[in-house]
Amino acid sequence: MEISLSPELERLIRAKVESGKYASPGDVVGEALRLLHARDLSRQERLAELKRRIAIGVDEAERGDTVDAEEFFDQLLRENAAESRTRRKAG
Repeated sequence: MEISLSPELERLIRAKVESGKYASPGDVVGEALRLLHARDLSRQERLAELKRRIAIGVDEAERGDTVDAEEFFDQLLRENAAESRTRRKAG
């Protein structure tokens, strides 16, 4: 397989090999592909978790198991202010 790289990427690969961390340009490319694959898997897992949470939220909303947004945010602000006061006293 042959691939074309920009001069910038070629310089990056050479620098990685010259650093001694990698034995060859193929090792650099292999590591890059492993990292890309791991990133893709992580994104897929995060997306699946987000979809799962959205489905739970939709189910809860359809059952009427919701809270008033204004009350929720007011409570959140009160809790945040109380935590800030506690931190200032402790610090």
